[in-house]
Amino acid sequence: MLKLNSQLSEISGLGENYKKLFAKNNILIIEDLLRNFPYKYINFNRTTKICDLELGNYSAIKVTITDIKEKISYRRRIYLLEIVANDSTGMIKFTFFNQPYLKNVFSVGKEIFFYGEVVEVKKVLTLKNPKYSFYPQIQPIYHTIQSLTSKRIAYFVRSIINLNRDIEEDLPNQILEKYQLISIKDAIYKIHLPRNNQDIYTAYRRLALEEVSYIMLNSLKIREKIKKQKAYLVIIKQSYQRDFEKKLDFKLTASQDKVISEILDDVSKNQPMNRLLQGDVGSGKTVVGASVIYQCFKSGIKSVWLAPTEILARQHYLKLKSIFSDENINIGLLTSKECLIESKVKKSSFLDWLKKGYLDIAVGTHALLQDNIEIKKLGLVIVDEQHRFGVKQRYKLKNISQNQAIIPHFLSMTATPIPRSLALTIFGDLDVSQINELPKNRLPIITKIIRDEEREIVYEKIKTELDNNNQIYIITPLVEKKINEDDEKLFDLDSKKAAKEEYEIIKKKYPNNQVGLLYGKIKSAEKSKIMDDFNAGKIEILVSTSVVEVGVDVKKATVIVIEGAENFGLAQLHQFRGRVGRSDLQSYCYAIAQSKNLVSIERLNIFSQYNDGFKLAEKDLQIRGYGDLGGLRQSGMMKLKIARLSDKILIKTAKEIAKEMITNKLFDKKIIDKKLAQYFYHLHLE
Repeated sequence: MLKLNSQLSEISGLGENYKKLFAKNNILIIEDLLRNFPYKYINFNRTTKICDLELGNYSAIKVTITDIKEKISYRRRIYLLEIVANDSTGMIKFTFFNQPYLKNVFSVGKEIFFYGEVVEVKKVLTLKNPKYSFYPQIQPIYHTIQSLTSKRIAYFVRSIINLNRDIEEDLPNQILEKYQLISIKDAIYKIHLPRNNQDIYTAYRRLALEEVSYIMLNSLKIREKIKKQKAYLVIIKQSYQRDFEKKLDFKLTASQDKVISEILDDVSKNQPMNRLLQGDVGSGKTVVGASVIYQCFKSGIKSVWLAPTEILARQHYLKLKSIFSDENINIGLLTSKECLIESKVKKSSFLDWLKKGYLDIAVGTHALLQDNIEIKKLGLVIVDEQHRFGVKQRYKLKNISQNQAIIPHFLSMTATPIPRSLALTIFGDLDVSQINELPKNRLPIITKIIRDEEREIVYEKIKTELDNNNQIYIITPLVEKKINEDDEKLFDLDSKKAAKEEYEIIKKKYPNNQVGLLYGKIKSAEKSKIMDDFNAGKIEILVSTSVVEVGVDVKKATVIVIEGAENFGLAQLHQFRGRVGRSDLQSYCYAIAQSKNLVSIERLNIFSQYNDGFKLAEKDLQIRGYGDLGGLRQSGMMKLKIARLSDKILIKTAKEIAKEMITNKLFDKKIIDKKLAQYFYHLHLE
């Protein structure tokens, strides 16, 4: 008999292969599957007439099939199934790729519902990659896991949905009544099998409130734990800060001064700092981190600076060496491919220097989180773009200190702009500092959305900037074009620009200029050489994938061209734009859009209107779906199952519930602790 803690393999028809695929998403037992929620729904109840279809909309239609044809695309050897259908107002055609089984599903004369994005093919409107149903319903859509499709997941969920009756209620009746919430049993049932939109809303509200409440409760508990821990006390002297500022060739902004003061106040106490530093691209977070490191050095305390990529780690290493070139500070770099202390050294020597406390600053990637690393008198850990580190890797941060009784001060830095109120929600266990101004000599980047057929305008601008001895980035979504015959997003893949292909085009277009190519799978040493050459001006045009998204700082780069811009999120587009405008030179961002999708174009227009990352993030919140803020879901900063962070009323209510969980005696502490263990993310150092 199936129970909530039964293994998935006990479900009829769910074999070992599907079990392994579910395990990749940490779905191991039946309750995990019940708590794997749909991320959207298709409402086949609301249909549109063929004559009323509008380009860019997502629509459902009710039609009768009039013709079915099987074809083979001889150029690609792909099986095609063409469907012709009509309603009382017109005719429509669909093409299904590599799905021969559908010829046994569809039949002439059958009435059927289709749903999809309205696109234009050969000047005729159709639905792209349409979903179908034989009766009006609200169909849940789940994230696919390789060959495990949404339909297959929905089938398994339906087969166990009645086990929702055994799920333990963790909220007292008084709380359910106070906040007008349905029971957990009803919420689980309705989120998977809604009859109407009201079912979806009430289920979402109950489950989202629970999720955010536990995240906030976790933050409150971490704060309490931090208050009981000990850290090295850093002796702060204003004379040290003045000495540091003399090393710079620019004046700190008022905003930088403010956050430096907040951070130094934290590290001057013998409780560990736990602070998030937010700053828009180019706002000068690196210098803020360096100023804190300098105060630690003067107190004899060692520092670690972690970066998510080898390129960024190396850049930080060189930046710190440049700032502290007149000081007797030992700085080392450790990545999976490089081991430097002034020059190349053996890894064993590097680790020995860390253990004996000879290195004042260790800069590196995940390589600095290995089990055999010990750092003497480690007092400060700075993590750049910390959401890019895995959960286990972030948790190791507290274990690299030689003295386990002393917890390092922790400064998390991010260039992903998050509205302050939202940052305080996500990072409730951290104090939040925000750099909200750019250096005085920076000019606003001019951003333009360019249609694919207008790209000659961009090529002319590139030529002008090259003539002025400036440099260019060209960003593409893919390394090379690949046709995945089983991928339902076949059209999307085929339309994206490939870096290698673009590299060849640009070399021919600018034969007198040096063009470089950069992508993730290039060997580390070659990556470093390419970036060094670009920094030095030896490479004038760099064609790259998203590997340059964060942190790369080239002063003479004045133009960035983003191919297939509709394929990137707003936050990622803003990160790309931040690769230019790093000096007092006027810079430009050209987002080339190949799609004519109205939603995509509207999103790109928002991108062109706002240079301020924080304002852009506010707009992003308004158009994002469940739990997906500016690409944060993809990057791992906040992997929410269902909560929508743009719902400010829900966030406020969740804060109230979290506080009641601690203070209200109605709550069962055993149930809370059990649930907290399920929701616990180890998001930050504790």
